[in-house]
Amino acid sequence: RARHLALGATGPDETTAAAIMRGCDAAIARGAAPVAADLAEVAWNLTPHDCEHVLPRALAAAHHHLSAGSVMDAIRIVDEVWPTLTGVLRGRALMIKGDALMWGRSFSGAVRIFESALPFFADDPASEAMTHVALAFGHFQLGSDRAIVRRHADEAIRAATRAGAPGPTAVAHAVHAMIGWLFGEGVA
Repeated sequence: RARHLALGATGPDETTAAAIMRGCDAAIARGAAPVAADLAEVAWNLTPHDCEHVLPRALAAAHHHLSAGSVMDAIRIVDEVWPTLTGVLRGRALMIKGDALMWGRSFSGAVRIFESALPFFADDPASEAMTHVALAFGHFQLGSDRAIVRRHADEAIRAATRAGAPGPTAVAHAVHAMIGWLFGEGVA
């Protein structure tokens, strides 16, 4: 249905864009990241420019492209909307760029970008937690001092606990345990 709506669209229309985003969500639920990426990008392009959803949809499209392995498409979208992003949305865009660098195994560049994203999440502890998770992983890959890696794993748990969100909390605890195991500390 979402594809047919997209094909029949003649210009920006919030109702159509919202319906296509529901199709994107359904594709994600089925594990169809490439389909979700295509639908999210179409929904973003059909969202009126003055609509509050236009920038979050752009970042959703970039995120789904990255999940589908289309790193260049993710970067293209982030770069296109970058000048208009502020606050948490700018932080999320930085996370997408950092993740893209991780895919390319540029861990030092990714860590720098993740560090620059942290201040944007002062009021978003769930995103702060996921940023610390990324920093723990990136620093581990760089062979950084164990204390730095552990600090980010600990901060991820603290931020996830403040957020009270099950997803980030589970990821933070999993990464914390993995870091302990990789450092030969066992898992508690």
